[in-house]
Amino acid sequence: MTFITSVTEELKRCTGTDVSGYHRGLVERRIAARMRRLGVVDTQGYLELLRAGLGECQELLDTIAINISWFFRNPTTYDELREAVIPPLLARKKAGEDRLFRAWSAGCAGGEEAYSVAILLHQLLKGEWDRWRVLIFGSDLDAQALARGRRGIYDRAAFRDTTLGILDTYFEETGDRFSVRPVIRRLVSFSKHDLTRQGAGAPSDSVFAGFDLVLCRNVLIYLEPEVQAKVLARLRQALASGGILVLGEAEAPDPATARTLQTVDAIHRIYRARGRAPHREV
Repeated sequence: MTFITSVTEELKRCTGTDVSGYHRGLVERRIAARMRRLGVVDTQGYLELLRAGLGECQELLDTIAINISWFFRNPTTYDELREAVIPPLLARKKAGEDRLFRAWSAGCAGGEEAYSVAILLHQLLKGEWDRWRVLIFGSDLDAQALARGRRGIYDRAAFRDTTLGILDTYFEETGDRFSVRPVIRRLVSFSKHDLTRQGAGAPSDSVFAGFDLVLCRNVLIYLEPEVQAKVLARLRQALASGGILVLGEAEAPDPATARTLQTVDAIHRIYRARGRAPHREV
C-alpha cells in the first residue's frame, strides 16, 4: 500500500470523508504542505500523527478542501443570472402561484457565493420581497470555512468584485471588516456535505431536493473524471424541472448529464434542467 493510499484511508476512517476521488496530484501537494508546516520529514511519522487523533485528520481535510472564494466572483456570470436567467424563472414560478425559491451553493467555501445569491435575489424581488420565501443552502467539506460563513464577517479582500452600492446596502462596516446584514444572513443556512460520497444527494438540512438554482463552481476541476460525472448526476437530480445549474467557467457536464440539460449560456456554463432527472443510484 502506498503512502498516499494509507493517508486517504486513514482520513476516511477518522473523518468519514473519502478524498480518493480528488486529483492525486492535488492530494499529494496538500499532504506535503501539512508535513512541511508541522516539520515532519518522514512518511511514517506523518501516518502516526494522523492515527494519534482526530485533530490532524481534520486539519488535513480542511487543507485538501478548496475554500477560496469571494463575493460575486466572476461578475459577468452574476450579470447573466440577474438580467437573463433568474427573472424568467421567477415569473414562471409566480404565474404558477409558487413563491418559494430554493437555491444551493455546493462547495460554498466561506459562504461568499451563497450570500451573493441571496443579495441578487433580494435585488430582483425587492418590490415583492414580503410575498416570497427564499431559502439558500450553503454546503462544504471544510468545517472552518463553514464557521466563517455562519459568522458572516469578511475582510476587504472578499469584496474585490463587489460594487460600492452593494457593499453599502448589504453590509455593515465593523473596523476594517464587513458583516452581512440580518436581512441577508437569515436567508442562508450552512452545513457540512460531501459531494463525492456515494448516495449523497442534497444537504440534509434542505430536507428535499427540487432546487430552482444550484451553483457548483470551481469544484469539479479538482476531481477525477469518473467522480466528476457522479457529482454532476447528483447535482442534476437535485434540480427541479426547469431549474438552473451553474458550473465554473472551466467546467462542463459529462455527456450523460448534458443530455438532460439545455444550455442557457455556454460561456458562463449555465444550464437548465429538461424535465425531471432520471433516477439512478450515484
